[in-house]
Formats: sequence, C-alpha cells, structure tokens
Amino acid sequence: MHDIKYIRENPELFDANLNKRGVDASSKEILLIDNERRKLQTLIQEKQKSRNEISKKIPEIKSKGQDASSLFDQVSLIKKEISEFEKNETQLSEKLNSYLLELPNLIDNDLPIGTEEQNKLIKTWGTIKKYDFTPKDHVALGENFSEIDFQVLLSCQVVGLLFFLGKLLN
Repeated sequence: MHDIKYIRENPELFDANLNKRGVDASSKEILLIDNERRKLQTLIQEKQKSRNEISKKIPEIKSKGQDASSLFDQVSLIKKEISEFEKNETQLSEKLNSYLLELPNLIDNDLPIGTEEQNKLIKTWGTIKKYDFTPKDHVALGENFSEIDFQVLLSCQVVGLLFFLGKLLN
C-alpha cells in the first residue's frame, strides 16, 4: 500500500509516476479523503478532551452536594457525538485504504520507460530448454485433458486458483 505521507508531500510526483503506468490516479481525491479523515480525528480528540474535563468536574460538584445531572447529560451527548465521528472516521479510513490498495506500485526511478520490444536483456542464467514440440500452457493442457474445471474457477472468481480433477490430483 502507498504511504499517505509521501502522497501528501509529493502529490505531483505520485501522479506522474502512476501516469507512467497508464493509471489516471488523482492525489487530489486521496488527499481530500485524508484531510476529511484527519479533521474527524481532530474533532474526536477535542470531544474526548471536553468529555474528560466535564467528567472531572462531576465529583467536585457531587462533593458539594449539588446536582450534576446536567453534566451527566453533557457527557452522554458528547459520547454520542464521539461515536458518530468515529463511525464516519472509520468509513473514511476504509475508503482511503481501499483506494490506495487498488493502485499499482510506483515505478522505480531507475526503470526505463518503454514497450516490451524496447527492453534490454541485461543478464541470462542457465540454458533455455529446446523441445521437439511446441509447449502448451496450463490452460491448453487442462482443456485438452479435461483435468482443470475452468467453469468452476469462473464461478469462484479467485485469481490464481486452480481446481484439479482426475489424474492431476495424484
């Protein structure tokens, strides 16, 4: 997931980097959600401080024999407000995290930008096997031998999950 602090400090670089990946990311939208979330966090802290100050006054007033019911009502009202603010803050946090998780990783600055044909081979390791036949991928093999149930896979909608049947189970 992306670092929100980096996005706050470098919104233009963040957007430019994602544009290189072909993603129209808007740091503005991310920062709007983040600012709202931070405002709510500040409000929550202020309300908690206010609640604590009022709560400290209650024993003093009771010790003097005075009625503290209005203070109890204030504390109760503040607790409800805090609860509502916390619910909204949680929703904004989830929305922000969801948005950040959907974005791809940033590209390293040393990575050259270009098409696959423009890639440069820097190093190879081992020897490439030569086959006297054309190798098939797992999809073609599964379809040929009816050992992978792609219809069940489609209904599960999980990327990278395979169901093996028959001989492939062994």
